[in-house]
Amino acid sequence: MQEKGKPGIRDVAEAAGVSLSSVSRYLNNGYVSEEKREKIRRAIEETGYTAERQVVMSHGRKTGLIGVIVPKLRSETIAGVVDGIQSVLGEKGYQMLLACTDSDEAKEVSYIGLFGSYPVDGIILSGTVLTKMHRIAMKKTKIPIVTVGQHFENTWCVYHDDVEAGRLLTKDLIDAGCRKPAMLAVRQDDISAGADRLKGYREAISAAGLKFDPDYVREVPFSTEGGYEAAGGLMVDHPDIDGFFCATDSIAIGAMQKLQELGYSIPRDVKVCGVGHSRLSRVVSPKLTTAHLFYGRSGAEAARMLISLIEGKIPSPGQIKLPVELVKGQTTASDQEGR
Repeated sequence: MQEKGKPGIRDVAEAAGVSLSSVSRYLNNGYVSEEKREKIRRAIEETGYTAERQVVMSHGRKTGLIGVIVPKLRSETIAGVVDGIQSVLGEKGYQMLLACTDSDEAKEVSYIGLFGSYPVDGIILSGTVLTKMHRIAMKKTKIPIVTVGQHFENTWCVYHDDVEAGRLLTKDLIDAGCRKPAMLAVRQDDISAGADRLKGYREAISAAGLKFDPDYVREVPFSTEGGYEAAGGLMVDHPDIDGFFCATDSIAIGAMQKLQELGYSIPRDVKVCGVGHSRLSRVVSPKLTTAHLFYGRSGAEAARMLISLIEGKIPSPGQIKLPVELVKGQTTASDQEGR
């Protein structure tokens, strides 16, 4: 609720002749055109609007603030998620408090506790794992929490069908002629990028009548360096490998670099694919086959789910699984296509 007689975000939007979302982006240092930025600045001065809010939690009053916890800021993936969150929050008149954990699970738990005691209406958590400490902190927190990017049982969450991503990409390798496809995986306690994508890989191997060999799977860091080192090591140990399904685009690009340095032709000798449909995957040569994940949509869906909870509504469904799409590049061209 807004204090009687005190200008709010709607007053600023009306005075500036812009949308609520534009004012919200301005207040959260998001992108706003210079023309709109100047209009909003003048409107704030004219109306006397202040972002300070008086919070009276005991009376059930809302603050209009949402805590968003992310693992890192310099990430194309996270940027897409945050843009999706911001687009919905802005439309609904909410402002975002952003916390970065540097992929530190202890910091995630700490921020859940901090936001739980701070005057925010709800929390969106974009994390990598859900540990016992996470669950304890979430249980203690009396405000709604939605997780995005991971599938956690008994939580409100929005996630992608990462099993299908693994299955689609591995099947694409096999359909292109691979009979010894390896996988560069990531930590298995990361359910989405780790366990689920590996599960999809195994399902595609089995469906094709091929034998799964754990020696053809190597766990690597989320980096081009991780893909670079692991691809070289696997080719030394198993020179019959004819394809790599990589858990992320960055790992795949690192693998491609190493394979090319070793003299392998992609896709003639070895085929490669990743996950994420990153900007780099579209310009690397040869163009990478990958899976498109709807990061912006996931953030928007998480924000809508959280707002429903704040308003006392029960979202249906309480867990949203988003689809993935195969984006065919040149790195998995079949032998016939390569001729």
